[in-house]
Amino acid sequence: MLVAAVLGGSGACSSDHAPNAAGSAASARPSAAPSEAASSAATSGLQAAPLDGAALLARFQCARCHDGTGEAAVAPEKHCAKCHEAIGDGTFKAPADALADWKPHVMHLRFVPSLSGVGRLVKTEWAARYIAEPFDLRPDCHPQMPRLAIAPEEAEAIAAHLAGSAAAAGPAPSGSLTRGRQLFEQKTCSTCHVYSGAGTPPPLAMDPLKTPRDRALAPDLRFARERLVPGNVAAYLLDPKSVKPDAAMPKLQLSAEEASDLATFVLQAPLADVRPADAPRRLPVLERAVGYDEVASRVLHKICWHCHSQPDYARGDGGPGNTGGFGFTARRLDLSSYESIASGYVDLRGERRSLFSKAPDGEPMLLSVLLARQREAAGVAGEPRGMPLGLPPLPPEDIQLIETWISQGHPR
Repeated sequence: MLVAAVLGGSGACSSDHAPNAAGSAASARPSAAPSEAASSAATSGLQAAPLDGAALLARFQCARCHDGTGEAAVAPEKHCAKCHEAIGDGTFKAPADALADWKPHVMHLRFVPSLSGVGRLVKTEWAARYIAEPFDLRPDCHPQMPRLAIAPEEAEAIAAHLAGSAAAAGPAPSGSLTRGRQLFEQKTCSTCHVYSGAGTPPPLAMDPLKTPRDRALAPDLRFARERLVPGNVAAYLLDPKSVKPDAAMPKLQLSAEEASDLATFVLQAPLADVRPADAPRRLPVLERAVGYDEVASRVLHKICWHCHSQPDYARGDGGPGNTGGFGFTARRLDLSSYESIASGYVDLRGERRSLFSKAPDGEPMLLSVLLARQREAAGVAGEPRGMPLGLPPLPPEDIQLIETWISQGHPR
């Protein structure tokens, strides 16, 4: 949970960016400040120099989660997904009892999409919007694209760099919608894919700790028509690795005609309106006593110290919410112990503040960012930036526990 990276931000600014009936995500530009270079060019009226997409990839540390960025390989212990995979399969170098303790907390955090060959499959303009305004694209993938402090033009430069010099696509498919729907059912595409609003059955529920790679990375196909390069969809269905060499999508044994029919269904099926889920109801504080040990066991040490750890314990890296990273400056928030939590965080002015001080909405800052993440998941992005960053919101019961602890004076 990357709380400190966003504390002390600008005033609230909310807008709806939930999926709409046409499968798009309406604009909800985060209110985070752009880079100093971007701000300087905008205020001076001078023509800004083209932004360096490769340099921005490095600045936002995209390779710490994604393969296929073209950046130098990241050390395994610094690569979030690879670290989680190594813990999951028992190859991470740590005592056996520690691995056994960590494993249940990371098995659902092992998979993120590779960016290799992404320009052949994903439209560059869509990728830029998604980098700047992420939403839950993959329903069964627990890690989600985080809301970075990134300017629109920086997102555009990154997307253009990732697209590279992708070859021209062929014509858009013009197959049969009816046959495409039949193929979607026959090939059991709903084993992995949600297709919101298309009238297809949802995938069967699965234990998140046991979800395989292809299921976890399967996107909601509602967004395919605005997201994918139409002329390459049939080729991708025919042989995914011919378009994207490290594709998680399996080969379906289709004929060329069947691939065209299925691509037509994916890109053109009529879609019903889908209303985003409301933010969960806020639960009343508990009447029983809540102490730090319970909060640490259920929440802080299970989720939050991924990004707010003690550097000496975490092999020199306190995480982006403590020592900085992913484009965020160091905010010195360590959530690994009661004493470190009591020391607070460093605000934008470089001054220490309590994590329990009031946020602009009047809530204690720790509680405010947790509630903000619920609103983001419901389609409303604003300030402060919601936490945990890049993960689903905490369950209402966990937020209730933290709110109760704070209301009781956050006792030891």
